[in-house]
Amino acid sequence: MNKINLDEVYRIALKVRNWAEQLWYQNDGDCDLTGCCVIASTKLMKDLQSAGYQAVIHISQYHGYICIGKYVVDVTATQFNFEDVVVIKPKKFFVEHLNLNVKMAYALNDGNYTVCRSIEDVFAHQRNYMWPTEQSAITYATEM
Repeated sequence: MNKINLDEVYRIALKVRNWAEQLWYQNDGDCDLTGCCVIASTKLMKDLQSAGYQAVIHISQYHGYICIGKYVVDVTATQFNFEDVVVIKPKKFFVEHLNLNVKMAYALNDGNYTVCRSIEDVFAHQRNYMWPTEQSAITYATEM
């Protein structure tokens, strides 16, 4: 699929956000979904790819989020004080318009992130970097 239907992407992302909230609350997670970013992004990548989109996950030292074409799609941006539960913005927004801490989290300005194109890539990344079990997409794989 070459054309990105942002309305459809938003609907899929909102379903994943609701799924992540329910999952995270059941496991005593923070209401802003801090620590759930790669888990939620893995589910979102899976759902977007199932809908025909070429979605990938960027995992930086501090955050994980989806890139699709020229857009960032983030269902856990609330941990950075975004008010919207689903954020869809051009990548350049995260380079040009945010404070230093958020720029570091997204790492789009310096390319200091790993690109994962599949669930298996995410799992391998998390195993290689020995992610905490409670923040690992592997832990919740059967619920995705």
